[in-house]
Amino acid sequence: MATVQTLPIELLAHSFDSMDIWELIQVGRVCQRWRDVVHDHPTFWARISMDSISPLNMHWLRERLIYTSGRPFMLEIDIRERHRVVERELLDLVCATLHHVRDLRLTLDSTYVMDIYGTLLNPAPRLERFHLHLFLGRGGALFELKLFDMPIGIFNEDAPRLRDVTLQNVIFPNFAPPSALQAIEQLSVAYPDGTRYRFPDYLFLYFPKVRRLALSAGSLLFDDAPYNDTVLQRLSGLEYLELSFSGSCNARLFEKLPVDNIPGILISYPNADAVYAALAPLRSPFHLMLQTLPDADNELRITIWAAGTGHTRHFAEGAHNYQAGDPDGPNAIFDNTEFASQLTSLTISLSAWSVVHAALPPYPLLRELTVLLDAPVAGTSSLSKVSLSLPSLEILVLDCVRGLIYVSMQEVEAFIKAATPHKVELRLGAVVVEGDIYNWYTDCVSTIQLFDHHELRRLYM
Repeated sequence: MATVQTLPIELLAHSFDSMDIWELIQVGRVCQRWRDVVHDHPTFWARISMDSISPLNMHWLRERLIYTSGRPFMLEIDIRERHRVVERELLDLVCATLHHVRDLRLTLDSTYVMDIYGTLLNPAPRLERFHLHLFLGRGGALFELKLFDMPIGIFNEDAPRLRDVTLQNVIFPNFAPPSALQAIEQLSVAYPDGTRYRFPDYLFLYFPKVRRLALSAGSLLFDDAPYNDTVLQRLSGLEYLELSFSGSCNARLFEKLPVDNIPGILISYPNADAVYAALAPLRSPFHLMLQTLPDADNELRITIWAAGTGHTRHFAEGAHNYQAGDPDGPNAIFDNTEFASQLTSLTISLSAWSVVHAALPPYPLLRELTVLLDAPVAGTSSLSKVSLSLPSLEILVLDCVRGLIYVSMQEVEAFIKAATPHKVELRLGAVVVEGDIYNWYTDCVSTIQLFDHHELRRLYM
């Protein structure tokens, strides 16, 4: 131990970086010096989360909050059970941190709504991101929360840095906006799937600086009378709009409201009408990206980018849509041969390929293909999972989203020859090709380029 004790604190702290919180706690029991390093390590104090109530969890929550030492930090509490500790102690701990918490995420049973709002009436001068989910537990109903709308004086009207707010099952006040939220730029509002939700035009009056908006509920209702000009102007000026409604509601929004010029729109589980309504203002040529999002239960994300305007349309679907016999079936774009002929580039991950391959149409004019060799950890990934006929292919890009991937020269060669009879330009990101790649220059590859894949990765997120 004498040698270890002489290590600089910075080096010792760096050696703890790969540990989770419970491993870090165990390390802190070795000696006082290590314990001091642990208590000052960002894993211990900078990102604090708790998802169940127990004496042990409460003990370490208190300890970790102490060692934030007034520094900005993230606090995430996800307790969906009803427990007396929530109202007797947990919310008091939240209250005590409001003066320096930077990112606050609360998911608590709606039974405690009055206690929650009472806690949130205190100033939060460093708060930048706020998430509140009033969980509808046993016997809970949304209509009951109409009696308990968000207080106008939330955060004591003192949250000058707050810019990003996510609210689930939260009712807004009827007559005036919460003052502390008026400067927010990103807002997400969600209600249960069975909720009939009137288009919330008041949001654009309450929160005039919102640039990114997400709305989710069951069905969406529209007024017969025209909407306020200010509402329409601020809606059309959004940078990003996310919609998650059932049936034809998504398509009706495009008919009723001026959203065509919004640069980025995401629609969850769209029907064919919603897909075509979203794509109508876009002009070819198009780039198509297909990927799965592991952080969202392997949701399939379909992204279409129009080169002319730079506008993007995203569609979020489940893998079940691509299983035989599913009543909804694949996305409508895969049945549209005209769209396929206007596609100049395609990005597809191996995980997405395993979901959509049976639905993909021919792409006779596709010039550029990017294959993301995604894997949970750095290692090897097989290109043999992908089989495409692309007679016009000129550029093949191989990259991965995380880590570093190894692929054999034989696999790459077989893939290229199956896709096209012509030589291609090969571009490699975080991919190592094993083998004598120089032989390709006389076979299936015209040039090989290496690039910094970090720029490309921005598109994947």
